[in-house]
Amino acid sequence: MSFTEKIGIVQTVKPLRKCRECSLEAWTEEDLKLFKKQKNLPYGRATWCNKCHSKNQEKYKRTKIENEIINNFPKPVICHFCGKEVKKLDELNGESLVIHSLDDNHDNWASENKTPAHRRCHTKFHSPSKNPEVAKKISIALTGITRSSETRAKMSAAKTPELKQKLSVMMSGSKNPMWKGNEASDKAKYLREWRQKKREKNE
Repeated sequence: MSFTEKIGIVQTVKPLRKCRECSLEAWTEEDLKLFKKQKNLPYGRATWCNKCHSKNQEKYKRTKIENEIINNFPKPVICHFCGKEVKKLDELNGESLVIHSLDDNHDNWASENKTPAHRRCHTKFHSPSKNPEVAKKISIALTGITRSSETRAKMSAAKTPELKQKLSVMMSGSKNPMWKGNEASDKAKYLREWRQKKREKNE
């Protein structure tokens, strides 16, 4: 079946791609050309149209002071966290350069407070699941914050049986991030093996 024939089947259900910013929809192969290329996503296109993606990139352009800080970094530029060289200085991906603030104060632009890092390493450092200190700060910040009865009622009403069923289907089988493969289809057998491995690990 050709790509165009496949599009004809999908067309009556939902668009192939929809821009998250301007809601532009792609229904045909020609429409897909209006969206940013991204190989690992369906149809090889991202959920950004080219125009909105360009606008979004403008937000990440470095300011004059950021460029001055980067120019003053010792060469080669070494990541503060992993100790490896940061080679991609002007890109937006996990290996690209970001400026990390040693005292967590992003308004402190003193050169001794700023250090280079990979975007991947920087994100990992500030992730609550990876950094207990970050998780503790978030916990303290949220302490004492309670939702109003109106907000709780809205959240409860949003959890309709239809939504629960939809989420269940979306997260079933191999779609679930905790999926362990077909060998885990026998739950009792899988749990026995899991407990055995855990005991061996603790011995």
